[in-house]
Order: sequence, then structure tokens, then C-alpha cells
Amino acid sequence: MSLTFKGDTVSGSGKPAKLETGITVSVPFFINEVELVKIDTRTEKYIERAK
Repeated sequence: MSLTFKGDTVSGSGKPAKLETGITVSVPFFINEVELVKIDTRTEKYIERAK
């Protein structure tokens, strides 16, 4: 999935990222826009960087 960032958040453990599907999930601050990530589609939660 490619990501689009909406900006850093003040609270929480990550930043919002909008996926190609239109879903917005919270990802860690170290994730860059060009990286692929794995998302649990049941909970819409970040799992890890994709390899």
C-alpha cells in the first residue's frame, strides 16, 4: 500500500497515513511515505513494514 501523510499528531504513538484504499491508519513516526506497510484489515491497524 502506498501512503499519504496528513501530518504528525501531538498525542499517540504515530502519525496518520491515508492508504490507497482511502482508509486512514496510524503508523509509527519512522515510516516514510515511499514505504510499504502491512495492515490488519480486520482492525485497520499497522502491523509492520512490508518486505
